Amino acid sequence: MSGLFTDLLKLLKHLKREDICLALALLVYLTPFYFAWHGKQLEDYGISFYYHLVAFSLALLCWCLIKIYSYKKSSHDLEKSLTMSISSDGSLISAAKILGLQTPMKSSYDPTLASEDDRLMIQAQRSEAIDCKAFEIALKYLKEKNGRIRALDVGCGNGNVTFNRFGRYIDAFQSIHGIDKNPSLINSANAAKEKNKHGDKYFFQTLDVDIPEFGPSLCNEKPSSYDLIFTALTLHHFADPEAALEDLFKLLSKDGVLIARGSDDGTKICYPESSYLLMKGIIDATMSVEGISDRHNGRKLYSQFKRVGFDLVHMVNHISDTVGLSKQGREDFFKQSFSYRKDYISRKLEKAEPEEKGKLRKQLEQMEGALTKLKNDFKNSKDFYYCEVTFVAIGIKK
Repeated sequence: MSGLFTDLLKLLKHLKREDICLALALLVYLTPFYFAWHGKQLEDYGISFYYHLVAFSLALLCWCLIKIYSYKKSSHDLEKSLTMSISSDGSLISAAKILGLQTPMKSSYDPTLASEDDRLMIQAQRSEAIDCKAFEIALKYLKEKNGRIRALDVGCGNGNVTFNRFGRYIDAFQSIHGIDKNPSLINSANAAKEKNKHGDKYFFQTLDVDIPEFGPSLCNEKPSSYDLIFTALTLHHFADPEAALEDLFKLLSKDGVLIARGSDDGTKICYPESSYLLMKGIIDATMSVEGISDRHNGRKLYSQFKRVGFDLVHMVNHISDTVGLSKQGREDFFKQSFSYRKDYISRKLEKAEPEEKGKLRKQLEQMEGALTKLKNDFKNSKDFYYCEVTFVAIGIKK
């Protein structure tokens, strides 16, 4: 008997309150029928029909009130879930961050890591076609200045992309000024310039756009100094991309053109579903790391260009996918889009307090394991499909 009672208690614990009230209402409602079936009336037990009706009504009213309360609570929980999300390590991340609306923060990205050399080279090769398309659009607006165009490359790194993109149209340019905050990369660019047959057109300088002093130091000193400004995958590392764009806008001459290339994790999709969930877990875990760049920069470029003063803005978008790629090509695609993500955790681990290191090591192990699995999908899964979109904004200053 005690076992039956225990089972009944367990059942009641799993029932919702509204379910219990509804069951009670039905019990009260069916009671007279039960007695009638046995040839009895409620009055035989001193219960009038009026009291029976009141009991039934109260039970039903309780059910309705609890349903209303549950609906409001679920609505509140849904609203809360839209403002907060849980990361893979259990910490809370605001949905604003997941949607790319996070508070601007300067990225901790380090392009000088040995692991980045190959990845950046792959990235440069894969983005060459869309950059050239953007350059051709820009040069149409600057045809009257052909041969006299003054250019600026913001975030030029070691100069590889600068030489490649501008070198294709070298006769159109009078001078090409490359700036980057990293002195070692600028030293590499200057060394490469000496070997370039058009090296006299290039000038490389260590300068950080993402500091308050940039505007006064360069924009006030050289307003309207450039006819074409190019920046590739740089704005999303800045604490305030729009402030940087405002400074670059001031540096442009009348009818000058600004080209900015960006990416957006929101455009990354893949299939089968198991691979997608793995990829989404990697992206969400990346978003939880302090110092991450703006992973939804691509969708914002058009609006940002408009807000800083560009009346005319072109958008060039390029869809890249795994269809038709060789095994090496798919591996390179993975390296370009995902391999660097563990580096943010590694850098945080290096600087972490002793009590934080254990948690971060576990995060790093989980990230490395997930990346290994996704890399295997890219390389070896015959039915695996992945695609992403690259965004380029082209603004003309009128």
